[in-house]
Amino acid sequence: MSAIKHKDSNPATPAGFWDYIANELFSNLDSLYEAIDTFFSLRSAEEGYPAMLVFCVYICGSLASYLWKWPQLCPSLSSGAEKILKRSLEVLTNLKHAWPQATTWLEALRKVSFPVNGSKGHERPISEMSSQERVLSAAVSSSLYNIRPY
Repeated sequence: MSAIKHKDSNPATPAGFWDYIANELFSNLDSLYEAIDTFFSLRSAEEGYPAMLVFCVYICGSLASYLWKWPQLCPSLSSGAEKILKRSLEVLTNLKHAWPQATTWLEALRKVSFPVNGSKGHERPISEMSSQERVLSAAVSSSLYNIRPY
């Protein structure tokens, strides 16, 4: 049985499809986090950091923020979401002087990780949303993720 209830699922979508996709996405997030954490633990600042890796840190933190807010997206991996989000914030904080774009990404992650109302994540239950497509649509249309080139 799916942990995520769908109010208006597309009947053409195979049973378990979104659960499989969510598990695949967040399993890859966990793998990406492990690689990033290992890289930053073993590499000195004097060696520098590639821009692509800085972007990966932002993506890692961004995806972790969704899992932190809505643990029912992937219950088996949700317990590590807060740690991944915090580590992503830490790494971006350390990199903002070397990569100015990291400041923009850091501020975006701070906005989603520390809600104004003071709650500890877990906003509106995803079961109240009509489908996971709406979660993704909301993320894409959100001004939070409109990254400006500088």
